[in-house]
Amino acid sequence: MKIYKIKFEGVYPVGNCLIIAAYSKKEAFDIAERTITHTNIKENCVIEIKLDKPKVIEYLSGNY
Repeated sequence: MKIYKIKFEGVYPVGNCLIIAAYSKKEAFDIAERTITHTNIKENCVIEIKLDKPKVIEYLSGNY
């Protein structure tokens, strides 16, 4: 299983994110398409996150 970040334009101008665990980039894209319904995404918006060392995957504080 791999971790993928999906880049997309959010509904409101605050932080947004979608992190998906999937077996492949294609599967992550399919999940993202079913999840993000307010806009269209393209396959190049799916980015694999390398889990080669400890790291923060996503941090959204909600601060403007």
